[in-house]
Amino acid sequence: KIAIVHCGVDPELYDGPKTKTDRTNMLFVGRLAPEKGVRVLLDALEHSVKTVSDLQLTIVGDGPDRTELETMVREKGLNDHVIFTGYLAPHDVAKQLAAADIFVLPSFAEGVPVSLMEAMASRVPVIAPRVAGVQELVEDGVSGFCVAPGHVEMLRESIETLASDYDL
Repeated sequence: KIAIVHCGVDPELYDGPKTKTDRTNMLFVGRLAPEKGVRVLLDALEHSVKTVSDLQLTIVGDGPDRTELETMVREKGLNDHVIFTGYLAPHDVAKQLAAADIFVLPSFAEGVPVSLMEAMASRVPVIAPRVAGVQELVEDGVSGFCVAPGHVEMLRESIETLASDYDL
């Protein structure tokens, strides 16, 4: 019997030391397109920074929505809380994960996302949507939180829960 694994990650790439800063670092890695839900994440962040003022979101990736998302950040007054890096090579993504406190994937549709596997290999708690193969990776309330796709309030609550309890 043969098992085929179509995607995966090299755990050794994500086994480096964790780095801690004076901010709560959230990370999104993915294509900047509507189906990835970054607009929903920015809506949630707009409310979360009122409760957790040290939140920092790093957005790794590029795509057709980047200009619109950058405009949205400015309009929401989130310039001090959001960094766009553009596309990064895998070893640079691993460095971002080493500095992350929370990994957020607010997508509307996913298969079994590699970025989620990378975050979990880095031992970063995740917030991900209840879609397709995500629930095969994320045990809700144990390795992270699963939220309804597009649900700003659930996403906000999960962000604030993880941001306010470092041990969790």
